[in-house]
Amino acid sequence: MTGDELISSGQAYLDGYSVNTEIKQVQQRLGYCPQFDALIEQMTVREHLYMFARLRGVEEKEIEDIVDDLIDNLLLKDHEHKQAKDLR
Repeated sequence: MTGDELISSGQAYLDGYSVNTEIKQVQQRLGYCPQFDALIEQMTVREHLYMFARLRGVEEKEIEDIVDDLIDNLLLKDHEHKQAKDLR
């Protein structure tokens, strides 16, 4: 539905707009984040969590506690200061 792949058959609509013939209107209504480069290699785990919290609109005063909780709950304490490129 994003227009990244050719349509092989059928019809799809988003908010009344045809994916086949009105792709620009469809794309304007989609939130889309390709996953091939979701991490920035030079940023640490902690920095990524801060960035994603800000992108999601989390209030600045809440971010540190939320990030700390995520790091604890996801068992990332040993990795929080590693750069993404070193997580492989």
